[in-house]
Amino acid sequence: MQKREDIPVVLAADQNYINPLLVTIGSILISASKETRYEIIILTDDTLDRQRIYELEKKFAHVKFTIITMENQLLNRAHIRNEGLSVFTYSRLFIPALLSEYKKCIYLDTDLMVMDDLTRLYETDITQFYVAGVKDYGIQASGDKRLLNSLEIPFMNNYINAGVLLFNLEKIRNDGVDKLFLEGIGKKWFFEDQDIINKYCYGEIGFLPLRYNVLYRYFQKINFIKDGFYPETEMQEAQKQPAILHFTGRNMRPWKYTRSRASKFWWEFAKKILSPEEYDKMQRLAEENMQRMSWEYILDACKGREVVIWGFSDKGTALYDALKNADISVVYFGDNDEEKSGRIYRGTEVATLQKLLSDPKIGKYLFVISSQAFFATIEKQLRECEITDIIRYFNKNEYYYMALDEQYFDRECAEIRSKEKLEGDVWDTTLSEKYWMNRWLFYQSDSKE
Repeated sequence: MQKREDIPVVLAADQNYINPLLVTIGSILISASKETRYEIIILTDDTLDRQRIYELEKKFAHVKFTIITMENQLLNRAHIRNEGLSVFTYSRLFIPALLSEYKKCIYLDTDLMVMDDLTRLYETDITQFYVAGVKDYGIQASGDKRLLNSLEIPFMNNYINAGVLLFNLEKIRNDGVDKLFLEGIGKKWFFEDQDIINKYCYGEIGFLPLRYNVLYRYFQKINFIKDGFYPETEMQEAQKQPAILHFTGRNMRPWKYTRSRASKFWWEFAKKILSPEEYDKMQRLAEENMQRMSWEYILDACKGREVVIWGFSDKGTALYDALKNADISVVYFGDNDEEKSGRIYRGTEVATLQKLLSDPKIGKYLFVISSQAFFATIEKQLRECEITDIIRYFNKNEYYYMALDEQYFDRECAEIRSKEKLEGDVWDTTLSEKYWMNRWLFYQSDSKE
């Protein structure tokens, strides 16, 4: 089944992710050396347009495709906590069983792009490990003890990001870890199958160099990462020659967020791989999404309307303050947490959905959802109650600004001035902290180049 010289690379996606899947595969093949041959193995369901996959096989001589249809009922039990993911994220847990004739393989997420040949990665010696990946700086730096306690492991210092993995399939099968993977499906995890891999491989996890999983926000500014977390040589190599760029975060992918330093490189691959029609369609949708992220879009939608902010939280109250600064009428906060019901913020009540539905004017209200993590769930809930006038407030967080390409600095600063009703170019300390300006606007790069 597997030629000796082929490097097996496994990806998982359904039809909803067909274009990002194709771009990731295209980046692998375009970045390959002349001597490298890949077997691209795709885990999917019946919806995937296989013809579009096989068209790539005609373009590139150094690849063959194997498509495996996932029909395991265990996937139906998979718990998704983070919106933007599908149950297919759990597919990688089935790889040891599905690839029973393989001793090792590379696994890649489909929200990344490959910028170098993967032979060195594949030839990494992981004889003594179940799996190898890049240490997850964001999760380890957060110091969230809830995650540590949920995993029931002694320390978090071995926790890796599961977007790029090198699996020792033979050792996993021999030690029965593949069965533990499947037993973990159906339980609730903070980070889905990534947690399962880190839990059951704990103590026998190897580390890949940082250059094999550089998150988009650190691209070209690797010194955003605290000194000492990765070896200095890895930091330098990741700065100069990143091999894989990873677009984590449901709203930070380049087909949604086009202003990051790394996104233009993804679009270059997309132009080479997608049809002109598909490329133009993705670009149009991306620009529409960027427009909906803007503060101007929120103001235009809310102007002359009575607004309900759904989500009584720090983000919700910050949105309230900004709308009030713009003389927008906010009549309620809405929230599903009954313990928040009846609270008052600056004269505005927090109400449950049941109370709002009893308001005869509800059909005239514009609902602005401030929740970042559960927008789709909340939107579905509201629409089931025949509330259809809904928009999303996108909170531009630290990662948004850290990843921002400098050509957009003036535009983002103008938006902040509008939101805060500022005059001139002076930023006080409070606003610098509020918008993380020392991490982007005032950042002086001392990167090791």
